[in-house]
Amino acid sequence: MLRFDLGVFADAHHLLAVDPRGRDVRGLLGRIQVAAERLCMAGGMSHRVVVADCADSGARAIAEAFAADAAFRIRHVPFIGGIERAQVLAAEVFEAVAVRPDLRAVVVIGDEEVYQPLVDQLHRGGRALIACTARPPRSGAADGVIILPLGIAETPPPMQEINESLRRACQSLTPSTATDEESLVTAARAMLEALAGEASLSRLANTSGLTIHQVRAGLTMVAPAYTKEQLKLLDLFRRAVAGTSWSVARHGAKREDIRLMLNGRLPPGFVTLPALPEGIPGPFPDPTPKPA
Repeated sequence: MLRFDLGVFADAHHLLAVDPRGRDVRGLLGRIQVAAERLCMAGGMSHRVVVADCADSGARAIAEAFAADAAFRIRHVPFIGGIERAQVLAAEVFEAVAVRPDLRAVVVIGDEEVYQPLVDQLHRGGRALIACTARPPRSGAADGVIILPLGIAETPPPMQEINESLRRACQSLTPSTATDEESLVTAARAMLEALAGEASLSRLANTSGLTIHQVRAGLTMVAPAYTKEQLKLLDLFRRAVAGTSWSVARHGAKREDIRLMLNGRLPPGFVTLPALPEGIPGPFPDPTPKPA
């Protein structure tokens, strides 16, 4: 008779760094099942939870794959909400332990900082903890460890190469000397369309994004008369992306880090700022709350 005494709790953001083959849901759960059986004869999975900030397209895709392929419950944890994913994971673990006293093993897919605080309390209850992580743990607190293969990070091109790509993308555009708001937005939008057609810039905008200062360099080529007194740079681009495949994103903790992204993709920790429709006068408040 199959027991259901194993809980699996995953941080989708941790899996962003893992090689896609290593985070295949069925293969990963197979490794977990084997490890749990060997460690403490744990059987079927009674709890399956994945936490993610669903505004992050990469983490959301991972969470949705876990839900679709293995019936995981998705717990949305907004990055800007002030609640840490580690806290939510811990709450889910202890709730599962309270609901099922016969839970024999807990698997946490995440960083050591996520599962380390759980070890003592789980051990006091006679339960094993298996860490499933992309980074080898510094301590031996976990009863078992499954190491996940890291993916190959894409190295951003050097600034000189980015500037050359910007120059190449913008050279076909006729510079505008107009300084009215409509003309500035039109010039910025035309520039973004040109950047999307430049292979190296498009690739960067689909992964880590182009910083607002990098794109500002292109703006000086197509709207040389622009000054921030006419329209703030952030507001200008929030207007320019309206109706395009571009979006403006800001890091929830490092608020000075603003990037332009293609196709709705977001690096970890970033949230999308809503585009500004034309015809609405500024100034425009920043919708992202300041960190406490």
